[in-house]
Amino acid sequence: MISTSYFEVVQQLLSMCTCCDQIFSFHRLVLCRTHPVDPLFKFSTSLTKQRFLNRPLKEIERALCLLPLCCVIIEAKQEDEQVSLEQVNELLSKQKEMFVALLQQQQDNFQCFAKMILDSTNQRLDTLTREVQEIKTSIQFTQKEVDDIKISNTDQADHGKALQVDIMKICDSLLVLTDKLEYLEGQSRRNNLVIDGIIETPGETWTEAEEKVKKIFAEKLQLQRSIEVERAHRTGKPLMGERPRPIVVQFLTHKDRSAVLQRAKNLKGTKIFINEDYTDTVRQKRKELIPKMRAAQERGGIAFLRYDKLVIHPRSSTPKPSVET
Repeated sequence: MISTSYFEVVQQLLSMCTCCDQIFSFHRLVLCRTHPVDPLFKFSTSLTKQRFLNRPLKEIERALCLLPLCCVIIEAKQEDEQVSLEQVNELLSKQKEMFVALLQQQQDNFQCFAKMILDSTNQRLDTLTREVQEIKTSIQFTQKEVDDIKISNTDQADHGKALQVDIMKICDSLLVLTDKLEYLEGQSRRNNLVIDGIIETPGETWTEAEEKVKKIFAEKLQLQRSIEVERAHRTGKPLMGERPRPIVVQFLTHKDRSAVLQRAKNLKGTKIFINEDYTDTVRQKRKELIPKMRAAQERGGIAFLRYDKLVIHPRSSTPKPSVET
């Protein structure tokens, strides 16, 4: 049986320890056989902390191989036995198997961890790819909606322009119709006169108003012939205590209307006035022209209203009069 000296093994291990603290730790491991703490743990911890980081790889491997052998030697020394080479080889084989199993387990753990990381990464990439695809689809759908809106806006713009043209035509037609209506209303009033200042009695009827008008024609205007009045009535709502409402007189012929209008100057000083029956539009225009007419008269010129226009010319000569609308 080939034996290995206990002190030879110790000497080989001590060759790894150049620091006093390590030697002290090793001797404490070997000499304190009855210490309750695992000696392998103490020795490996001491070497790991203080020497392994600064030693060559071959020496570290050699020390690690001798550690379990040292423990066996320590146990054999306690029983005063010799350690055979077969026991050392058996221990080294077991240690090799342990390291191989440990490395395999670490490899399996690493592969499992790598697979878990890879699966998580692939899952996240799949999720990101799906989200990107959804965003792309949403953008394409939104772009299609935008294009449809642009086309719709273009169609609406064209339709709006066509409507604007139609509205302009309608406005022109309305203006023409308004002018025609204004002309027709003026023609319907051409045989009318408006008389202001005739006293109004409560509950006055159209017949009574007509009789008052005929009496003024005979007495105030001194018309010798009979004037045919088709209708005479007051306009507006009656207001008690206010000035009397005007009377609209409709003559049967335009000749009678002209005769009454020519004699209207005979009513001067009687607070009774005879005017033509204009439409509301013409009446508003005449109202706006009155200040200009009075200003022209104050300047010494001759100014008067003719229908809805203002006629102005100087007094000293008879040039062509100017007309303002």
